[in-house]
Amino acid sequence: INSSHNTYLTGDQLRSTSSVECYMSALRRGCKCLELDCWDGEKNFKGVPVVFHGHTLTSKIAFEEIILGVKGYVQSNPDTYPIILSLENHCSHPCQHGMATMLKQILGKILWSPNQAEIENGILPSPASLRGKVIVKGKHPSDTKEEEEKDLPTSDEPEDDPYKDSSSFCISC
Repeated sequence: INSSHNTYLTGDQLRSTSSVECYMSALRRGCKCLELDCWDGEKNFKGVPVVFHGHTLTSKIAFEEIILGVKGYVQSNPDTYPIILSLENHCSHPCQHGMATMLKQILGKILWSPNQAEIENGILPSPASLRGKVIVKGKHPSDTKEEEEKDLPTSDEPEDDPYKDSSSFCISC
């Protein structure tokens, strides 16, 4: 599966512009797994979920615009293998609720979710049977600051991540 990292960025991870067109470009080039760094919107976005590279000067995109773009792509390419939206979720609970509502309302029947039998039996459909569908992948964010801090490396822990500075691996449009 072709996937993308920081899909929304037109350039560097600190100051560049974010664009829905970057998602469309990634899809046209065959990416099936798209990353969305989701945050609570502020100022001009007034609580609407946004996508951007958090704690930087990159611009913000409304979450809804990306979902509308993905829907348009799937409708224009109904035989595409499933598109996976990988949510990096930094949103408050009310904002998460808004995201879930948008996903259900905008994507409707093309949003795949497992039925009870699939969950109970652990049997999932094949990628071919999910053509023309959108799958949402993510994990619940930490509920407390203490839980978030558990995940952060301390200064005396060695850092083994060879992709720490992964800007050269980013797909940009």
